[in-house]
Amino acid sequence: KEVHSQIEQLFAITDDVFQYYTNNGKKFTTATLYVPKGTKAKYQATDGWKNFQNIVEEGEQDADVMITVDPVSIEPGGTANIVIGMKNKLTDVTLMQMYLHLPEGVTPNIDSSGKCKFTSTNRLAGFDVSVRKTLTANRYLIAMMSSTPIAGTDGELMYIPVSAANTLSGILEGSIKEVVFYENGTTRGTAEDVAFSIIMKGSGEQQKGDVNGDSKVDVADIASV
Repeated sequence: KEVHSQIEQLFAITDDVFQYYTNNGKKFTTATLYVPKGTKAKYQATDGWKNFQNIVEEGEQDADVMITVDPVSIEPGGTANIVIGMKNKLTDVTLMQMYLHLPEGVTPNIDSSGKCKFTSTNRLAGFDVSVRKTLTANRYLIAMMSSTPIAGTDGELMYIPVSAANTLSGILEGSIKEVVFYENGTTRGTAEDVAFSIIMKGSGEQQKGDVNGDSKVDVADIASV
């Protein structure tokens, strides 16, 4: 099953709008939600829409290599993992690099040698992987290289722990940009940039139109006016 949305100025919906697409609590696992290009992070962070387990931007489903990043929920002053994954039709990717962009106040954890901490999954077994801060503020280079290809065609690649400043609130945005990969170390390709939401828990931010403060805009707000 497929659901195609053309809504770019997003608003919250109630969980029962797409009730026939769920078979696992609030996770809509039996349908793919297709959304306008550049809006995936918004849909992943908006009530009702974020219940879809599979959200795809129009056009990205045909990509040879597609980077994925889960929305991140984090307490102000706390830590959480940025989960980076990849879906790939190509099975011989042996080298890849990309840039992680984070908002002001969200920073990777640093080890004693000054490098960014991370944990690789089995998909990167045998790879030489590094995450380093660049000269540009809030921009980090992720590089991975091996003589053997990345394992599998879908799944998580790595986890990067980050910390959030106490002063942060609301929904922030991070991104992965300038993705370059090589097949068999020779043929060069690129992948689309991807944005992801960083949701600050307990920020107290109320959505525009949410008159009754229940974190969603629906008919109950009309009764509250």
